Amino acid sequence: MGNTAGVRRDFQALEQRRLRGARLLGNGVPQSEVARQVEVHRQSVSRWAQQLEVAGLSSLRKAGAPDANLASVGKTGRRSSVG
Repeated sequence: MGNTAGVRRDFQALEQRRLRGARLLGNGVPQSEVARQVEVHRQSVSRWAQQLEVAGLSSLRKAGAPDANLASVGKTGRRSSVG
């Protein structure tokens, strides 16, 4: 599962696909039809619908850049001391 080695995901396109799905869901299009139109699995659309209901449209937007501080966390879950 996942991407082929060396293939980078287009996060902007993924977000646009989720938002397009949200618009279709908001217009009353059935989940199975939304899945066909945006070319994703129906379970993904079901997950989007749940997120929309609980947290609104902002829940389908991209999360943003990962926290740079996470890079300094080692396997123990603690920050490594530099010095």
